[in-house]
Order: sequence, then C-alpha cells, then structure tokens
Amino acid sequence: MAVQLIVYFQFDTISSRSALWLSDGPYFSELVSPHQRFKLRTFSNWANGRILMTLVCLFAGEWRLSSYLSAAIACIKLCIILFILPESHIWLRKKGRFAESEESRKRIAYISGMKFEPMPPPDKSELSDPEKAMNIVDVFREPHLRRNLLVLWTMWFVTGMTAYLTDLCGGDMTENFWIGQFLSGILLSVVRVILGFADGVSTVDGTSLRIAYLSRIGRCILWWRCGFLIMGQKGEWYYTMVYLAAFVFTSIVWEPSYLCASELMPTDVRATSTASCSIVSRFANIGASMLSGLKTVYEPGVHMISMACGTFNVIVAFIWLQETKNCSLDIAGEKSGESGSKSDPKEMQSLLSKTDNVVDDTSASKEENEAKN
Repeated sequence: MAVQLIVYFQFDTISSRSALWLSDGPYFSELVSPHQRFKLRTFSNWANGRILMTLVCLFAGEWRLSSYLSAAIACIKLCIILFILPESHIWLRKKGRFAESEESRKRIAYISGMKFEPMPPPDKSELSDPEKAMNIVDVFREPHLRRNLLVLWTMWFVTGMTAYLTDLCGGDMTENFWIGQFLSGILLSVVRVILGFADGVSTVDGTSLRIAYLSRIGRCILWWRCGFLIMGQKGEWYYTMVYLAAFVFTSIVWEPSYLCASELMPTDVRATSTASCSIVSRFANIGASMLSGLKTVYEPGVHMISMACGTFNVIVAFIWLQETKNCSLDIAGEKSGESGSKSDPKEMQSLLSKTDNVVDDTSASKEENEAKN
C-alpha cells in the first residue's frame, strides 16, 4: 500500500509541476515588456532553481526533509501569485473581459510604481462581434502557424535531447557530486544573466540568429570534448571546463525557445502550443535517457549525436524560424512582414499617466488666456 501511495503522490506532483511549468512561460511573457522579456528570463531561470534545490538536498540530507522544504519554498510562489500578481491583461482582453483587463493593468502599474493611464473603451463592434477563439486544430489550418509550431517542436526536441544528454553524461565530471552540481548551476546562471544584459545592447537583432549562434558555439565545444575523450584526457581540469562550457551553451538555448513559444503563437493557443512543445521535449528526454547507455560503450558517440541534432536545429532555425524579437503579444501569430508586427519601443509607457503633461498644457493655456485678457 505504501508503494502505491508513493507512486500516486509522485504522479500528482509531477503532473502539477508540469502544469505549472507550462503556464509560467506564457503568463510571464504577457506581463513583461517585449524589450525586457529575454533579460528578465535570464534572472528567473532554472539554473538558479537548480542551485537552490542542490542546497536544500545538501543540507537536508534525506529525501523526506528535502521534499518538505521544497514544498515550503513553493508556497512562497503560491502566495505571490494569489495576493500580489494580477491576471494577464492580454488574456483578459482577448476574452472580452475589458473591465477586468483594466484592473489588471492598474495593478501592474501600482506594482511598477507608475501612474495608471486607462485605455480607451472598446468599440461596440468589438463587443458585439468578439474575436473567434482559436484551438490547436485551427493552428494546423493556418500555413504560417503550422510552420511556426513545427519549428517549435523541432527546437524543443533538439534542445531537450542535447541538454539532457549533456547533463546525464556529466555526473562524473568531478569526483565530488555536489561540487559538480554547484559548478554547473552557478556558471549557467552567471552566463545567462550576462547574456540577458548583452542582449539589450547587442547589434544582432533576431531570435533565429541568437539560437543559431548559441547552437553553433555549443556544437564547437562538444567537438573539443569529443577530442579530449578520444585522447583519454577525461578527468583533467580542462576537460571539466570544456564540459561546463558545452553544458552552458546547450542549456542557454532554452531561453529563446521559451520566448519563441510565447511570441510565435496567438494568445488563445499559447498555453496549448507550449504544452505540446513540452510533450515533445519529454519524448526527447526519454530518448536521451535511452541513448545515455552508449556512454559505457563509446562515450564520444553520445556527443556526436548531440552535435548532429544541434546542426539540424541550426539549419531549421536559420531558414524557417520567424523573427519575433520585441514583438507585441497582442498581435502574436501574425504573418511575418505584416505591418505593426513590432511593438513600440516605449510600449510599457502606456501604463504611465500623461496627467503631468496634461496639467502642464492646461496651465500653459491658462497663462496664455490670462495674457490675452
């Protein structure tokens, strides 16, 4: 009976975590300015979660206490969602709940320390003829959405395969397991934060180019690692450094993959399409766990598979991935090249009140009238 209960609770925990993971990405993307999404995602990344989880497991010393502590930490996030953060104003507006959308925007402005400026009320035609809801079947009926979803599936499959293969084969990169986990998490977190800030000043304007460049760097580093393995240099400090670099540049591709899942699909199917991408990545994880057995036979072969998958990902992203950098989620899913597909660089200033300007204009007009009189 105890075994059945453990299996049930494990299934319930994994299902809840998966649902939470799938809703996090779209919710975060809809609350944050397009020009800050990539930068802020580099702070709230799973590398920091990996460091925290490693710390909890290290100090707890057993799985029961680790589970209790992890649940307590998760309650902090639950309280933030329940009592601080509002519902997505973009989602509410798409559903026709304009009054609630304005309340959500007002809450965002309050949290941000900005003055709130109401949006103009919707047209009567918009209220009488609400936008038709879209489902995953409709995605395959639209050629450009079908292409976007297939590209997303490819990206998530390849990233899930390569990142998981690299992670599974890195347990013995150091003699001390805890040191290896901390090194992986800390280095990945630092590099992601640096990449997030660099993205704001980068002259490279393109999600597809970003994925292509990161994937190419990861492939090159994996070639070096294969060379060290073939030469029998495993265990040396430079092998560990090359492994960490390969792990970092392979895992970093997750960030643009998440953003593309949010920015390439319309609001109605954003969560559903992200869920389908997650399922595809889970199949990739299963395949990676099966291929990891090749490590005991011919370890360089594992990384050669990663390099082949990554090369395919570079080609697909470079040719078919639609540009989404700084796009507005209100019009996400439109065909590439349509007017207005980019957001205003000062989009978030729509939350700011123009009261000060109005007051200045009013006072100036009063002074002019007094002067005329």
